[in-house]
Amino acid sequence: MANSEDMSRYTVANEHYRQRLVEIGVDGTETYHDRWLKDHEAFLDDQEERIISLENLRKEIYDDHRDRTRRHRNQYYQEMPS
Repeated sequence: MANSEDMSRYTVANEHYRQRLVEIGVDGTETYHDRWLKDHEAFLDDQEERIISLENLRKEIYDDHRDRTRRHRNQYYQEMPS
């Protein structure tokens, strides 16, 4: 039978091996790389939403400017003497 020092080393080595399996995802847990990918995908989704929001804002500003320009041009031509 192994003495307690050997059992302690075995336990530490076994724990280290189990932790290494967790790190590489052998036991089905999420790895650091998996977490990074999920975080990065969430970041990209957030950026995509911001881009869409900015594009919508740009379109609103453009449409507003176009409409005001059209109204001013129409008003100018209506006020011109014939």
